[in-house]
Amino acid sequence: MPIDPISVAVSMALGSVGTLIGVLTFRNTINRQKVKLAVTPAPGRTTPQGDPCVCVEVVNLSSFAVTISEIGLNRRDGKCYSLLDRPLTDGRRLPQRVESRESVTAYFPGSGIDIDQATTGFAKTACGYMQEGDSPAWKQITERAETSIAAR
Repeated sequence: MPIDPISVAVSMALGSVGTLIGVLTFRNTINRQKVKLAVTPAPGRTTPQGDPCVCVEVVNLSSFAVTISEIGLNRRDGKCYSLLDRPLTDGRRLPQRVESRESVTAYFPGSGIDIDQATTGFAKTACGYMQEGDSPAWKQITERAETSIAAR
């Protein structure tokens, strides 16, 4: 019995599509199980009480709840400013459980931070995952700080 080239081409195409769908499904399944956080430091804001400060917002982009155990700012010298004992925006303290697509914001008093030394914001979870982040405004401020440090 002769082999029809059209049926072979259709079979190959359907087999390739099925393989591609399987690989994409596997990748999406693995991706859903990862911790994903968006960390955004923002300078020049004020606390709810009206005091000047620097804040770090952490958004949980995972499909499950995550417990944030530490929020802070990294410094140029390798150390960090960490928020462990200060209240968050809602008055609660860390560790804080953050549901999927929810956020938590930590305020750092402007008087206690040398803005020239801060580089990026970070958040650590209870499971040990750490995410760093910055923002366009934060990059602009840190670039100015680098320029002023180099000019000294």
